[in-house]
Amino acid sequence: MFKFKNYVMLLTLIFIGQFIYAADTIVTENKEDNTSIPVTVSSFTTSDMPTKTIVSNADAITSSDTTKTIIAPSSDTTKSVVINVSSNSTVAVSSPTVVTYVSTDTIKNTAPITSNTINVSSSSIVKISTQSITSSLNVSTVTISTQPIAFSIENITVTPQPDYSKQERWALLPDKQDAKVDVFYIYPTIFIGNGPEYMDVTNTELKERAKNQATFDTGIFKGQANIYAPLYRQASIALLQSSKDATITSFEDVKRAFDYYMKHYNKGKPFFLAGFSQGSMAILDLLKNKFHDKDLRNKLIAAYIIGYSITDEDLSKYPYLKMAESADDIGVIISYNTQIANNGYSSVLKKNSKAINPISWKTNNKPSKEKQYRGAVIFDLSSNKIVSLSRPLKVAYLEIETNALVVDVNPTNYTASQTIFPAGVLHMYDYMFFYNNLQENVSERINNYFKKHK
Repeated sequence: MFKFKNYVMLLTLIFIGQFIYAADTIVTENKEDNTSIPVTVSSFTTSDMPTKTIVSNADAITSSDTTKTIIAPSSDTTKSVVINVSSNSTVAVSSPTVVTYVSTDTIKNTAPITSNTINVSSSSIVKISTQSITSSLNVSTVTISTQPIAFSIENITVTPQPDYSKQERWALLPDKQDAKVDVFYIYPTIFIGNGPEYMDVTNTELKERAKNQATFDTGIFKGQANIYAPLYRQASIALLQSSKDATITSFEDVKRAFDYYMKHYNKGKPFFLAGFSQGSMAILDLLKNKFHDKDLRNKLIAAYIIGYSITDEDLSKYPYLKMAESADDIGVIISYNTQIANNGYSSVLKKNSKAINPISWKTNNKPSKEKQYRGAVIFDLSSNKIVSLSRPLKVAYLEIETNALVVDVNPTNYTASQTIFPAGVLHMYDYMFFYNNLQENVSERINNYFKKHK
């Protein structure tokens, strides 16, 4: 019988995507003498994340007395994996670096291995803890369970905070400050990430993606306002879904950027706040934490918090927050979440939320009129192109049960949200569907602001 030392494996893997999962105990069976050794292993699943494999062609990785990481691409849910390990091989795993689906298939590879090679099927992800096994094991069977584990924000590596005195830490800055008003804008989640982590604001590709999204969304202000859009260390989708503290770092960046904007760029001008999705979450946090200041409120034309919810609880706790009730009131919040009828709540549409119809500019449940609709601008972020100027809907209304902004469109034609949201939640179209109405509304609110501040 073989003797083994220190065969305790550390559970270290974190699931990515919609949920976090941990592995159950695994039994490693030595077929030569029928000795069973308990080993702990982790793997993970995702439900709504897009497939993205960082490591490919990793179905055979050599390990010889050194620590190796075994990673192989896959899809859906790992059930079991059989690994053949030769004598004197070391098996080990590091923290997760792959965003992928994990397969539902059961992988079995029972052929004997004579060299120091570990074979893992290309339909699985296997990561074993940073402790190692050195033995003459022939077969290890890995069985994955779906027991949830807690995630700690303290485990996340955070890049240095952006220095907003540097121009490269802004997605958008105006060439000339010639408009009489400003807009301070925060972009939505553009960072999928490799797991629970924060966006690196020095990454050239991510900076370009943030700039493209910011340019499109702030197009409703084009020619009417000087546009300021800071880069910020936003939370990845996996981080947003795995920790209630995920946005602390992101929101602190936004508040520091706003302070820098007010001190160095604003020069006494009235301004809009605007955001989308995670950006709207950050704008709401900014309003809650800074707009108890009456001078700031007096300069605020309006805050477009689109693709997120402001609830009765928010308004009760922060009485200086006011929701828009018409097309031209000022110092107010404009908010709504678009979906088809009877689709329930979502991660962005909260219970007891407040909203306004961006076509009729009413807060009641009556449908807007077809003649009020100005049309959509459909934008493709991947190509950075406007792909359609259309009228995908005729009317919209606020649903009585949820206060969702309901539109009568075929959701199979508008699926840009469905990598994250269920079908029928038209989150990615919150700006696009009402783009021309929003642009027109910016002008109305600017005019009314200066009428009241002569």
